[in-house]
Amino acid sequence: MSYYIRLLGGGLLLILSLFVSRGYSAYKDRRIAEAEGFIGLIAHIEGKISGFLSHGASLWQGFSDASLEQIGFLQKLKEGVTLSEAFSLTKAGLSLDCGTRERLREYFNTFGRGYREDELRRASCCREALEADLKKAKEELEKNVKAVRVLLLGGSLGIIILLL
Repeated sequence: MSYYIRLLGGGLLLILSLFVSRGYSAYKDRRIAEAEGFIGLIAHIEGKISGFLSHGASLWQGFSDASLEQIGFLQKLKEGVTLSEAFSLTKAGLSLDCGTRERLREYFNTFGRGYREDELRRASCCREALEADLKKAKEELEKNVKAVRVLLLGGSLGIIILLL
C-alpha cells in the first residue's frame, strides 16, 4: 500500500512540475505579446503623426491588439482616458519587466508636450529601445523557459527516484 501511495505522489509531483512549466511558458508568451503590442501602438501613433498630423484621441483610432485589449489598456483609451492615465490604471496587470514599464511610463507621461518633430523623434527612440529590449528579452526568456523545464522535471524525477 505504501508503495502505491509513493508512486501516486510521484506522479502528482511530475504532473505539477509540468503544470508549472507550462504556466511559466504562458507567462513568457504573454510578456512578449504585451511588449509587441506596445511597440505596435507606438509605431501606429508615429505613423498617424507623420502621415496625417493627427493629435489627441485620433492617434490610436484604428489600432487593435489582443494582448492590450485583454489587459484593458485599449478599452481605457476608448473611454477617453489619456495614454498616461490608461497605462497607470492597467500597469498592475502587465507582465512586462520593470525597465520596459519605466520606459513606457516615461514616454506616456511626456506624450503630446512637444511639436511634431519632437514627438516623432521621441516615439522613434522609444520604439527602437523597446524593440532592442524585446529582442534581448526573447532570448533570455527562451533560455529561462528551457532551464525551468529541465530543473522542474529533473527535480521531480529525482524526488520520485528517492521515494521509490
